[in-house]
Amino acid sequence: MNLDISSCDFSSHEMLNDFFLEFRKYFPDMTLQADLAYIKRWNETVEAEFIFSWFECVSDVLNNDMMQGISVDNHFNLFEYFSGKYELGTADERACIDTAIVENLFWEVQPDKSASYWSLFPSNLQALYIDFFEKTPMEYFVKGF
Repeated sequence: MNLDISSCDFSSHEMLNDFFLEFRKYFPDMTLQADLAYIKRWNETVEAEFIFSWFECVSDVLNNDMMQGISVDNHFNLFEYFSGKYELGTADERACIDTAIVENLFWEVQPDKSASYWSLFPSNLQALYIDFFEKTPMEYFVKGF
C-alpha cells in the first residue's frame, strides 16, 4: 500500500492550499491550535510552500492531546475527515495526509495514552502507519524502532 508520490507536484501549492483552506473551515478549533504550534516551532505564520509543515503541527496537537489524556472522542470527526479525504482526495492531498499527518502521529506517546486513539483511527490510515513503521504505535515501547 505504498503511496507513490512521484506524481505529486509539490511546487504547485494551489492544490494543497484548497485542502488547507477547507480544513480551516471545518476544524476552526484545531486550526487555531495548529497555527499556534506552527508559530511556536517556526516563529512565523504559514506560507503556501510550507503547508506540509503546518499539517505536521496538526499531528503535534493531536499527540499533545493524547499525552494529556484528552478523549479521542474529541477528534473522531477529524479522523473521519482525513480518512475520507485520503480515499477521495488528490495525489497531493493523499501524500500530505500520509507523510505530514500519519507519519507524525503517535510520536513519543506512551501506549496507555495512544491505544484509545489508535482504536478509533480509521483502518485506511492505520494501514498507512503500519506500512511505514511496520508496527503499531503501541509496539514501539515494547519492540523499539
